[in-house]
Amino acid sequence: MEEVKEEVKQEETVVEPKQTITNQKLTMSDDIGDLAGALAKAQGQIATVNKGKQGYGYKFMDFAALVDAVKKPLSDNGLSFIQGHMLVRGKVPAMLGETLLMHESGQWIKIEMEGIITPMKQLSAIQAQGVSSQYLRRYMLQAILGVAAEEDTDASLKAK
Repeated sequence: MEEVKEEVKQEETVVEPKQTITNQKLTMSDDIGDLAGALAKAQGQIATVNKGKQGYGYKFMDFAALVDAVKKPLSDNGLSFIQGHMLVRGKVPAMLGETLLMHESGQWIKIEMEGIITPMKQLSAIQAQGVSSQYLRRYMLQAILGVAAEEDTDASLKAK
């Protein structure tokens, strides 16, 4: 049986207004040498990301554009990904998302991220879950592939 290494665990990181990541975890197969080499090649082939969407005072790439930008470079290098999510019921409802990056050798890296569901007046409960899920899917894919798809706004956001 393949050993699983736990690498990163992070608590309570605000990622943008009204969207909070409460838990983040990265695990991987025992050996990722082939995957790492293939990912390095794929990253070199991923074209500059179009940040064509506007929101929260900055531009970002939507999820469909992100997938379009990475699909061929990943495939050309024996890499693929799958994503899933589920509702976490508790004091504060959240979505738990998973992204699994796989190499044809069987090596893999998985990121898990939990995001609080923020109620919004204009959205039903299921729509708010969908919004949280979509954020998580985009953030996890960007993180696991090393793709920057938002403007760096750290210095421009004002503390509330």
